[in-house]
Amino acid sequence: MAVAALTGHGDPDVQELLPATVSPDRVALVGLHSWTDDDFPNVAEWGIQSFGPDELRATTRPVLDWLEATGCSRVAIHFDVDVIDSDELVLGLGAEPNGLTSTEVRRIVADVDESADVVGFTIAEFIPRQVMHLRQTCGASRSSRDRRLPDRLARVGGRLALRAVGAACDQPGNSGREPGGCLP
Repeated sequence: MAVAALTGHGDPDVQELLPATVSPDRVALVGLHSWTDDDFPNVAEWGIQSFGPDELRATTRPVLDWLEATGCSRVAIHFDVDVIDSDELVLGLGAEPNGLTSTEVRRIVADVDESADVVGFTIAEFIPRQVMHLRQTCGASRSSRDRRLPDRLARVGGRLALRAVGAACDQPGNSGREPGGCLP
């Protein structure tokens, strides 16, 4: 898990390459709902805060209270798309039911953005399965014009999927191009 390296608990050879680490008490895992057995003890032992989907269905308050208690005014959000409930939308490598809805994710990101200066936002594990399937299906066409269609659909589908996970782009006045904006 990348958070292990970022909090100073990774491979020593990797740790040597990092310019700095983040104190585990300043890291929160938000929306995780699928774990491997060895993740649970590490999170507790290292002092990383974790918030499951059920804690965040109605409100972001637990995350905002934790954020306030840390004293952090700047936040980097690393968003693994597999926190989204696969019964709604499969964006990650595996299907993980019982996660957050895309609406809940948008609310959480917007609430954190209102409470702190979001200085970084990354998206990880995005696998556009539906787009890939569409590309394979449409790719069977023979005409050169038809062969361009899957690429066009894949680009549009990828953009739509990224917008579906919602960063804060749908907030009025935020084009995503200003400093502190979200991904376009």
